[in-house]
Amino acid sequence: MNRLNSSEFIYLTDTHLGADPIGYYQQYSYNKSFTEIIAALKTWIIDNGNIDFILHGGDIIDQTSEANIDLAKKEFSDLPVPLYLCLGNHDLTAINSLNTWLVNAENFFMDNKPCFCLENDLYAVHVMPSYWCETPYYWDREEQNVNFSDEQIQSLEKNLLKYSDKKVQILLTHSPVFGLSAEQTGFDEPYHETKEKYVDIILEIVKRHSSLKVVLGAHNHMNMHLQRSNTHFVTASSFSETPFEFKHFKINENGISMSTISLLKNINFIADYDFNKTYVQGRPCDRAFEEMF
Repeated sequence: MNRLNSSEFIYLTDTHLGADPIGYYQQYSYNKSFTEIIAALKTWIIDNGNIDFILHGGDIIDQTSEANIDLAKKEFSDLPVPLYLCLGNHDLTAINSLNTWLVNAENFFMDNKPCFCLENDLYAVHVMPSYWCETPYYWDREEQNVNFSDEQIQSLEKNLLKYSDKKVQILLTHSPVFGLSAEQTGFDEPYHETKEKYVDIILEIVKRHSSLKVVLGAHNHMNMHLQRSNTHFVTASSFSETPFEFKHFKINENGISMSTISLLKNINFIADYDFNKTYVQGRPCDRAFEEMF
């Protein structure tokens, strides 16, 4: 990565390209109009001019096939910055999914590995896909026993120590750590919670590494932000669902900030919105933060 005094990147997720029909969703999905959505993103990046790369939080496609991977490569091919992918459960629906990805889409990964690190003078971003069952990098579309392997955790711990002098370390994995709070949704209890064992694993890692400032998740198709001690936990709504949102991160010597950007006004088609689910977009505190060092 380039050596910079400041850095900006985009975080988006859950595009589910190739889905027909769409399965899980929170807002209306327009993945069949994705070419227009990605064109609006390209214009936004060019107009802003300072974006270094895009992180995709997973479920870039709806099920594993070479045709869907080719579709993802085509849709994201014309962007002015590279895209790096954290594989989600829908990206891993075949026993040989990982090999299919690494053979057909090596540009989405660093060093052609599913777990990798992006770093410069300011930060280190650790990409580590969740496991969904006992078979690594496979999801049978039923079981969601979210976990990490011992090898993954050991490698992450080693890299977190290696880059402990960075201003910011970030962990990206597909499965979120926390569900949406009742304060955000208005429900009686937290929504879309994750299993306690997985939460404990992440919180133990966070406790040991004070430079781990952000944990990025996906999967739930909803914006969430909460802070536990020194760490910000973030999830994002689906980029292919109305209002076509992504996260914009800025890091410099003085701090880190996140904002949520909507492309709804930048597209050329009329998109429906379910106003019974405004919690998906979240409150101001769920959509942005700024922390000074």
